Amino acid sequence: MRKKKQLSEEDLINWWLEKYHNTNLERVMEEHPDWKEIDEKVKAINEYRGWSKEENDAILHQQYLNSREFYSLYPVTEEQHDEWCEWAKEEIRKVTGHKKSYIDTHWWSIYLNTSPQVIDKSKNTNN
Repeated sequence: MRKKKQLSEEDLINWWLEKYHNTNLERVMEEHPDWKEIDEKVKAINEYRGWSKEENDAILHQQYLNSREFYSLYPVTEEQHDEWCEWAKEEIRKVTGHKKSYIDTHWWSIYLNTSPQVIDKSKNTNN
């Protein structure tokens, strides 16, 4: 049986970071070494090495906070978001060979892990 090709979450995130913010995850991590340190600790947790439950919880909470900050620092417009969605679904289809219906069924989990935050226009209005 032929193995399907993969497209990483990093590939999907880097597309919108590069196109709309002229950066990528590697450069973002260089600019935020504290985020990189937490990501490395999370990898260690996932490999069943490391810390107590309390320490694990604190590390995972910090990863959550870092993630929120990351997405708030690199938002996109609604139009850019929609362009990324269209590109990502087509790229996944091309790379994996999966049918559009299969990708649509599983899109929610891919989307949650890789989609950019949309700029909230209501917060940017000058009343």
